[in-house]
Amino acid sequence: MKRYLKFLTAIVLASFLTLLTACGNTTLSVDGFYWFENASSFPTNFVETLTYDVSVSHTTPSNSTEVKVDGYSLNVEEGVYTTNLKTISGTNERYEYVTEFKLKGSYVTPNETKEFCDTFTTTTEFLKDLTPTKTKKVYASELSSYAYEYEITYDNGNANCTLTEFIGTDKENTSTFEFTKLNEKAYVDNDLILLYGRLFNYNASYLQTFYTVDVLSKKVHEMTYRAGISGENLDVKSLDNYTINGVAPTEAKVNCVRVGISISDTFSGSSIEAYYATNHQTDRHRLVETYTRISGGLGYLKFSLKSAN
Repeated sequence: MKRYLKFLTAIVLASFLTLLTACGNTTLSVDGFYWFENASSFPTNFVETLTYDVSVSHTTPSNSTEVKVDGYSLNVEEGVYTTNLKTISGTNERYEYVTEFKLKGSYVTPNETKEFCDTFTTTTEFLKDLTPTKTKKVYASELSSYAYEYEITYDNGNANCTLTEFIGTDKENTSTFEFTKLNEKAYVDNDLILLYGRLFNYNASYLQTFYTVDVLSKKVHEMTYRAGISGENLDVKSLDNYTINGVAPTEAKVNCVRVGISISDTFSGSSIEAYYATNHQTDRHRLVETYTRISGGLGYLKFSLKSAN
């Protein structure tokens, strides 16, 4: 069970996750808001919903060496990830970004097969200039009877965190803590990191270092976001049954740039391998495909874009 809980928690931590603020001498570069038709404007009543299929892969496009452990496997019966981004007008123009993740299947060991159903939801709000205001995440595992939830509120560059963990029906631990002066560094909120990748034109190599709060470990990690690209070496993805507003695009192949997202401080972990569409007018620089390593050597969770509405 400990092995199961370890790899499952790693899935949750590594799967999708951005907010950014910057001031002082350390800034995050942004080329444009490519989820909009006009990448420099802030339209009212904007809503975008993306849906991804989630499956297990033992290789990635950049690594053909299989990652797996004999006798252990993760079988996915249902894997779905959705994101909803919308603009909210009021006293301050802002965004709300909601994600939902469900993974249902079985975990196979040499001695037994365990069925599981794991879910998480995140809700994050941030201002038009990408300054975060609050974020909340709720995670639950039916098999291990483990759950947690956390909430962060932001005030003048400080992150005030509340974390509650549950085992069975009891509160195992509730703690509150604060990270101060985050706005003195280039900062990306953990629950929005993949959205950040849609803010770039990707016509040249790109390297950005930023910091993010890991609430479960109560640490601030330094991370690296890296893309190496030229017009001659784009990655091309063929999307099966992909629809935009319910209609299949004329060309199912999408030009993408490969981006590596990794922790660059003492604990390096495994990088996320992400592919963003480079076309703005058709594909709005959407995240097309991504791979995140499953702890325990069981392979990768692969997220494949299926619909945009």
